[in-house]
Amino acid sequence: MLLGSRASIRTRLEMERFAFELIDYEWEAGAEVYERHDDVTLLWRAEPFRLEVAGRIGDSQIENFGQLMLLPPHIPLQSHGPTRMAGSSQVLACRFNPKWLSEIFGMNPSAIREDLCISMTNPHIAYAMRRSWSALVSPSFAGAFLAEGLAMTIAADLARHLSAGEKLGRTGGTLTRRQLVLITEYLCEDANWPPTVSDLAAVVNLSETHFRRLFKATVGETIHTYVERIRLDRAKHLLSSTRLPLKIISYRLGFAHPSAFSTAFTRLAGQSPKAFRRASSGSS
Repeated sequence: MLLGSRASIRTRLEMERFAFELIDYEWEAGAEVYERHDDVTLLWRAEPFRLEVAGRIGDSQIENFGQLMLLPPHIPLQSHGPTRMAGSSQVLACRFNPKWLSEIFGMNPSAIREDLCISMTNPHIAYAMRRSWSALVSPSFAGAFLAEGLAMTIAADLARHLSAGEKLGRTGGTLTRRQLVLITEYLCEDANWPPTVSDLAAVVNLSETHFRRLFKATVGETIHTYVERIRLDRAKHLLSSTRLPLKIISYRLGFAHPSAFSTAFTRLAGQSPKAFRRASSGSS
């Protein structure tokens, strides 16, 4: 991988079949960066992940980077920095040995479609990558064991995702990849919380009934369950990685009052926001 002068590896955890890296990127306005990876690489962009960075993999079209990206081996990535202002971003890279992926999961890394890579939408992989990021930011004595388990989970989910991706959008029974990207981008904006089914259906120009059916067929869970889990995931991230007051976090996540946030978080996470924050702080 050619990092160039705008990236530095903060933390690296390497094992025989995979490696995790925590990378800090500093972008100048209009900057271009060229990279080439020898491994199958997943990138997960921690907040702020709405930085206007775009790029292309191989001969694919230029697209805005998603929060989750997949980089095939030996295929160049050309990145274009934000056009209006400089910015920074932190990225978690999870690198897999292509031969191991092929032998264990039957995956053919050389056949990964380039148009499926710049902006991936897979809540299971995204959640596992976020947990991996938290483990590297706040390491514990069992961090290596946790990382290995997460890497195996990510690899298995990636194999399933790529298999499904070949079929995605070819039938009328699922959402297209572009529709999934639009939904993800909408949910990335704090101003859109709390989203309604009507809001999300309008984003992809579908009726509510049709949207509900296609979403569950595509993602494997209801839109209500998905949004609730995404909101819990964002809450955990803000509680563990920032010192924002609970009142601010609750408003950012679309709750009318901090007590409503505390009740919902406790129901889903099994502990209060304050207890979760103390536990996260104590593991660092």
